[in-house]
Amino acid sequence: GPSIWPLRSASWRYPVQVVNEKSTAYLTVVFKDKNGAAVIPASISYQIHDLATGELLETVAAGVVTPAATVELTIPAAVNRIVKPGKDKEAHRITVTATYGGSAQQVSEFVFYVQALGAVT
Repeated sequence: GPSIWPLRSASWRYPVQVVNEKSTAYLTVVFKDKNGAAVIPASISYQIHDLATGELLETVAAGVVTPAATVELTIPAAVNRIVKPGKDKEAHRITVTATYGGSAQQVSEFVFYVQALGAVT
């Protein structure tokens, strides 16, 4: 029978899994079509949330990131903070939305952890 494939997909290359508190991090995102060939979105936007509280930590609107088949997203040091003091590590989620011609879009997410450092204020 027929198979259903996502029109486009995004994958994470060399994902950062743990980021030290108040440190800048970089995430490389690779966009591919259903056949695995590189594809360039019309626009790319993303948001970063604290997973436990749902607090929005960062929004990067379409037009800020130059579309390419492979992009490096910068997660600023100020975003990589502990939302609830007293925790050793917090999960944060980055949600990337890529739009294509017409109404096609692909939403992907990646969870990473921010490690609290005792001496950081």
